[in-house]
Amino acid sequence: MNPAAASGEDLATTSDIVTDALTAFGMSTSDSTHFADILAAASSNANTNVGLMGETFKYVAPLAGSLGYSAEDTATAIGLMANAGIKGSQAGTSLRSIMTRLAKPTKESQAAMDALGLSIMDSSGKMKPLSEIVGDMREGFSGLTEDEKASYAAMLGGQEAMSGLLAIVNASDKDFEKLSGAINDCNGSAAEMAEIMQDNLQGQITILQSGLEGLGVSLYETMQDTAKDVVKEAQGMVQQLQDAFNEGGFQGLVGAFGNVLAQIVQRIAEAAPTVIEAAVSLVMSFCDGLKSAPGIGESGASLITSLVTGLMSCVGEIWTTAIVLIGKLAEGVAAGAPQMVQAISTTITDIIECIVDWMPDILQAGVDILLALVEGIASTIPTLITQAVTLLTDFCNTLVQNIPAIVDAGLQLVQGLIQGLVDGVPLLLESAITLFMSILEALPVVIDQLLGALPELITTICNFLAENIPLIVDGAIQLFMAILDALPVIIEKLLQALPDLITTIIDFFTQNIPLIVDGAIQLLMGIIDAIPTIIQAIVDNLPQIITALVNGLVGALPLLLEAAITLLMAIIEAIPDIVVAIAENLPQIITAIATGLAQAIPQIFTAAKDLLWQIIEAVPEIVVGIAGAVLDIIAGIVNGLIGGISAVWDAACELGSGILDGIKSFFGINSPSTVMAEQGDYPRTFAV
Repeated sequence: MNPAAASGEDLATTSDIVTDALTAFGMSTSDSTHFADILAAASSNANTNVGLMGETFKYVAPLAGSLGYSAEDTATAIGLMANAGIKGSQAGTSLRSIMTRLAKPTKESQAAMDALGLSIMDSSGKMKPLSEIVGDMREGFSGLTEDEKASYAAMLGGQEAMSGLLAIVNASDKDFEKLSGAINDCNGSAAEMAEIMQDNLQGQITILQSGLEGLGVSLYETMQDTAKDVVKEAQGMVQQLQDAFNEGGFQGLVGAFGNVLAQIVQRIAEAAPTVIEAAVSLVMSFCDGLKSAPGIGESGASLITSLVTGLMSCVGEIWTTAIVLIGKLAEGVAAGAPQMVQAISTTITDIIECIVDWMPDILQAGVDILLALVEGIASTIPTLITQAVTLLTDFCNTLVQNIPAIVDAGLQLVQGLIQGLVDGVPLLLESAITLFMSILEALPVVIDQLLGALPELITTICNFLAENIPLIVDGAIQLFMAILDALPVIIEKLLQALPDLITTIIDFFTQNIPLIVDGAIQLLMGIIDAIPTIIQAIVDNLPQIITALVNGLVGALPLLLEAAITLLMAIIEAIPDIVVAIAENLPQIITAIATGLAQAIPQIFTAAKDLLWQIIEAVPEIVVGIAGAVLDIIAGIVNGLIGGISAVWDAACELGSGILDGIKSFFGINSPSTVMAEQGDYPRTFAV
């Protein structure tokens, strides 16, 4: 703490300076007191302080230590520079440059060293101490003129370091010897300087700060392992919360928070005995200290007596002063009341007169502002309208000019989609196979579940179809008409992509026919098992389906006829183009078909043989399944027909009536005949 107290720097800064310099000069921690004495002697005998010297050592100490120079000689050179105003980092960079150019001379610095008779090596080839080199340098410069000193200083130290070198060589012998002697005989300097610096309030505060810093360091070193473990555990808890939030969102975070809170409570419970013991020890120590403190009773009594006596002695004076102040304040207010009233009256009068004088100008200014705004808006409206028209015209022109590009981009998009579909067919088929196989694997379980829900599902579907067949028929007609409109473009693109598509499909089926057949057989067996239930549900809902279908067809018949005529005309119009296209591409089509068949015939025969064997192997299972289901199927059909015959008869009657009414309406037939109705009662008389 002595260097901190001597320099006024905080303990941490001083500690960093000492430890860094010790490392640079190759000194041990046991030399810290001696290095502190060097700092104290140098700062007290030169125009610098410990903080500035630490900044200088930061730049020069590593090089000086590697050259074998002592901390004392380096501090002497630093002090000589500081006396000439070169301190801190400037002194460090200057001295480092000088040492560098002496240790590894440039052509220029070597010439100066030769001229001045300087050498950093002695006759035996060992490195000279820095104090001897500085002495030789001062002796070499002693007989030079000022211009020669400046020239050689620039040659030795360079342009940046020449000022520091001149500060060293120009110092008087008295200052040099005083500084070097003080530094070389520095033992105890830090303690002595600290004692002098601390013999006041500021010094005592510095000692207190240093002591507190030392206590803080000791506490930190003692508790850092425990605190580190606590921090690590807290980090783990935070990570648990983060992981829970990532996996389960807010709900997961809430769940994990409860676990973390439980861990915290557990840790607190585990640490509680230790904390309570420490608190008890603290209270016991405080009580013991109070009981053993000499004179605590007398001091307390003296304190209370002094407080009460002082307060009571001041009460009378306080009241007297308050009364006197209030009286003087009242006298001052009374004496100044006329002046205050006059000033207030004058101020109010001035404000009213100012408002009256300036009111016409304020009103006129408001009118002028309003007129200017109106004129500005009126004069700007034509320009704004013109600009709006111009903007709209430019927009329309730009749109018209770019319509071809927009259409072309649309066509490119469609072509890209088609090409992407063609390119993606193999991947789609492969994915479809994977999906199909997964479905086949799950079919037994799914079929069992479906069979239980199938009647209700079929009933729901049938009811939905019965209610919505008109809408479905209308939507199908609209979709059909839209497809008719798009047929030319679709056919053209399909013809372009057809060869690749056919090749891909053939390859797919060639490779996967065994898997498809096996899956189809399993699916067929599942369907056979479910057929009785399906037929029963269909028969139950058949009357409603037939009625809704007839109603939908009757309502949509005109649209269907119109669509059929349109489709027929479009096909007739396209037949010449289709024939021409087929004729032009017939050789390539025949060649492709022949080539494909030639390559595929062996695979087709192999696949057909495998398919035949699989069908033969599956026939017994299929026959057994069909035989077991025939009776249920027949019973379901009979029950459904019996249950729905009346509904079918009603629907048929309604359909016949609708058809008869349509025929009568078409031919203008009324019942009874309008001709007979015009003859009055003639038919009845004739009958008689």
